Amino acid sequence: AESSASNTDCVISFIAALSTHPYVVTVESNGEILSDSNSNAQWITQSAQRGFRPFFDAGITGAGEVVSVSDSGVDHRSCFFADSRGSGDIFNGKWDFSRRKI
Repeated sequence: AESSASNTDCVISFIAALSTHPYVVTVESNGEILSDSNSNAQWITQSAQRGFRPFFDAGITGAGEVVSVSDSGVDHRSCFFADSRGSGDIFNGKWDFSRRKI
């Protein structure tokens, strides 16, 4: 298992790189990341009942599996992200911070 310091360094490096991208307007935190967030995520995604992990209980742990996630990016012009209030565009550098962000 990797140390917490190693994981923290990795996250900090990622945030630093992300924040320098020209299309990134802001990087914010929704709150403190707790050290037990992975153990909480286990029961939340498996059952939504505190401490109940039916997949793990059935021996399904994901050990030895390889998972990959790829995405072509968010289509910020999608109707699902429409917000007619305010003005500004991520591409012209005039971002309205009072508007909803994606």
